[in-house]
Amino acid sequence: MFLPALLSTLLPSALILTDAPPEVYYPPVQQIDLEGAEVRATLNGPQIQPVFEVGKMAFAPLIRLRANFDEELEGSAAEVR
Repeated sequence: MFLPALLSTLLPSALILTDAPPEVYYPPVQQIDLEGAEVRATLNGPQIQPVFEVGKMAFAPLIRLRANFDEELEGSAAEVR
């Protein structure tokens, strides 16, 4: 009994479901006619210069690149024989 009274005071009236359609306000449309008017404008962009440039990152590679496979080929050939 106390809970419905509390909820009705806390909920705004817009959230209570009714059958009435919502009231919608549309502001009047403004039309601006620039015929015969001289318009001068400049395009201003941001005046920012980069503070620094990102260089190539140096890190230790996770794999070891091999340039010479002769020792491994000889070892695997010896295992096959």
